[in-house]
Amino acid sequence: MGLNLTAIVLAVYLMTGGGHGYSIDGAFAFEMAKTAFLDPDHQYFTRFKTAFARWGIGLPIIGQPFILAGAALGAVAPERDELTVDGHRFRVEEWPSVTAGKTETFPVPSSISPGSPVTTFKIISFLANTVAVPDGTTVAELRLVTATNTVAIPIRAGIETAEWAWDRPDIRGTVAHSRASVAGHWIGQPRGNLYVASLPVPVPVAIDRWEITGSSGLGQAGAF
Repeated sequence: MGLNLTAIVLAVYLMTGGGHGYSIDGAFAFEMAKTAFLDPDHQYFTRFKTAFARWGIGLPIIGQPFILAGAALGAVAPERDELTVDGHRFRVEEWPSVTAGKTETFPVPSSISPGSPVTTFKIISFLANTVAVPDGTTVAELRLVTATNTVAIPIRAGIETAEWAWDRPDIRGTVAHSRASVAGHWIGQPRGNLYVASLPVPVPVAIDRWEITGSSGLGQAGAF
């Protein structure tokens, strides 16, 4: 019985990163173990070193191998929100949404050299609350802003993007538009689709920034 209990406690300890997932002393141990080797400035140690009087040094010391092993694994493991499409890796970290009439502005991607003409834009996206939007409806516009003008490229439901829940059993068969090309799925939600589209630029241009504008085709509740 004692051996089984020890095994269970050890398993919980290891699976939660030294108690990080279930207690404040575990969070302290995790952060203190991390700051010892992975933070050159030791900021956490400087701020909270007095907490050793309460929590002790045992857990931070025991946690060192797990912290270092995790850091080594993290250096070679794929990004948590990474998608690979046609040999190119996309980091999907922030999903700014647009509704009808709303515009989001973005800087030129770092992968594009300043002054280089853009020939194709690849977009990872999804729609929400658009089950009733028909096939081919323009739901958003990609706008490439240059020094002299703006190039607008339509993004259409069922072609370049689609409802995120298209494959969910309670939704499938009711969506008014087709499923676009699937690039991957939401983290932790395998039925949450992310779609990919390559948007050719009619005339290659060097851009200063790019924008996404929601179109009226989204309706009142829809979002891109």
